[in-house]
Amino acid sequence: MKLGEGFTTHRLKSAETLGERLQNAREEANLTLKEISQSIRVRETYIRYLEEGRYSELPADVYVRGFLRSYCNYVGIDFQGALNLYKNERGIQENIKKSKEPAPLSSYRSNSFVITPRLIKICLAGLAVFVMFLYIWFQLSGLSKPPVLTILDPSEDKTINDDVIVLVGETDLEAEVKINDQPIQVDGSGKFKETIALQDGLNVLKITANNKFGKSTEVKRNIMVELTGDLERQKENEKLALKGEYKAEEPAKDKNAKDKNKTTIKPESMLVITVVDKAAWIQVKADDRLIYSGMMLPDASQTFKAKEKFLVSSGKADKTKAVLNGKDLGFLGKEGEVVRDKEIK
Repeated sequence: MKLGEGFTTHRLKSAETLGERLQNAREEANLTLKEISQSIRVRETYIRYLEEGRYSELPADVYVRGFLRSYCNYVGIDFQGALNLYKNERGIQENIKKSKEPAPLSSYRSNSFVITPRLIKICLAGLAVFVMFLYIWFQLSGLSKPPVLTILDPSEDKTINDDVIVLVGETDLEAEVKINDQPIQVDGSGKFKETIALQDGLNVLKITANNKFGKSTEVKRNIMVELTGDLERQKENEKLALKGEYKAEEPAKDKNAKDKNKTTIKPESMLVITVVDKAAWIQVKADDRLIYSGMMLPDASQTFKAKEKFLVSSGKADKTKAVLNGKDLGFLGKEGEVVRDKEIK
């Protein structure tokens, strides 16, 4: 159709979908699906389904929201905005699916039985009463029970000669699991696996599983750490570093640097990360190589070495302290702050 004079045409841009927003943020951060999966501990398949908008193939809604929150926090985009897009898009998909379903027949006549609208209403009312009584029965007999919580490894209290342990277990579907009040990721089958940094001496691991009915199950493991050899010397260096007494060689001045305060880090710079008050999830990269990802208990510390730089992520920046070559850098962030790939040189 030919428009009259004075009219102009404009091409409308389609709104950005959730999948496009996630994929753009991931590509801007130069991350692959596999790297995202390893970092937030979510199956790569689920991440692909999120980006492709295949919501019907994802687990229960409560898990999808958890995946989405972890994804958004990791790539640095607004979670609430992404959640609103997810709700709208999933609602549209479900409405389209319902509209394609064939409508029930209003009546059906046979030689001996006639289905009428009145009979359908009576059946539906009876079904509603039955479902109500069934729900009450389940509440009293099954669903109100505390969730099952099984710790597969370590299966009992033990003494180890390392400052890191991998905890493996399983629980009921949709149960929330915490280790020393720090939430951890549980997959769609109820299984979980978490790396935990320990302190020298006795470590008490309190694992709890909570269901949607407010019922909880708690399991404790007492892990005694007795360090020997190199690890024992490493812990002594950590203690000296935390006191500011670690005798590290001063970095050499970079003569070519414009900023006179900048220094060139010599090989094998030592970074000590310590968590205080509460357990926190920590990730450390040394020279852009991932070397640690897991939980650290209160007062636990870990030593890392790098030639050029460290990138540190923490779910509780105000509880995460850094000491570089004996110099106290303080906490990584303010109260309630989450940091991702904070650079320490």
